[in-house]
Amino acid sequence: MVSSMNKNTRYSIYGQVLDYLLDGRTVIYLAESRPSHVMQQISRAMNGKQQLKTHFSNNKDLHDYVTSGALTVIDRDEFYSSIGEPRHQFDVNRLIYSLHSLVSETRGKRSDSGTNRRSRIVAISTCTAFLQTKGIQTLLEYERELQRDNKFGKSVEFICWHNDLKLFERLPFSSLLSILNAHDATIHACWQYRKWHSDVIFRHVKDGIDTVLGDGSAYLIFKTLKMVYKLDPQETIASKPELFEEKVTKILGERTAESVLGMIADAIRHEMAYSEIADMR
Repeated sequence: MVSSMNKNTRYSIYGQVLDYLLDGRTVIYLAESRPSHVMQQISRAMNGKQQLKTHFSNNKDLHDYVTSGALTVIDRDEFYSSIGEPRHQFDVNRLIYSLHSLVSETRGKRSDSGTNRRSRIVAISTCTAFLQTKGIQTLLEYERELQRDNKFGKSVEFICWHNDLKLFERLPFSSLLSILNAHDATIHACWQYRKWHSDVIFRHVKDGIDTVLGDGSAYLIFKTLKMVYKLDPQETIASKPELFEEKVTKILGERTAESVLGMIADAIRHEMAYSEIADMR
């Protein structure tokens, strides 16, 4: 999920948290600091839903969800600092261990309250700490570990909120695609999920090259990748975007490649943003 921390986006997220709770899911929220403020805002969102006489009217207040373990709100900064590592030296194994302990503790609390231990859990977090220190490779390693079924099981869904747009906008082409490839989907307005299949990303790259360099340019570049470097363009973009960027830079030259890949990255960033889903063709 890519969005600034503006009021409307936050309210949308808090509303979705409530929908998860009503659906019987367990929510771990560690995307912001000041947990007490977050709880106040979620409570206001709950009151708003009840006043509008929506389906959210189950005679529970927020305290009930907290005491039962259905809702856990944790200070983002305290969570990362508790790992005991400087932020620029995040140890992925320790991060995973801390998160796994948190999930296990939450499951135990839910079990004690009479809820099935395997009820679905949604964990909403932020990658700001990683991007602030330019630890892209560590971030990618961390997110790949989260996706391993044997780490948390399929009953746990992780939602990563990229909420510092200035940092996100500085990501180069290959880093942006690596982050996109590490996720199952992006989330958009009305909480719609969009799958980014390799052919969609490939089309973005092809169109971007032709837009900047002229029709047919992408064909010539892809042909060079196949004949000279023995690389399948679509497969390389999907699995090794840094290698694709390296070879395109050799073919076009640094300045031209930076212009082309930068424009493609901007177009993909726009499509990833938390907004109405555009036509993906």
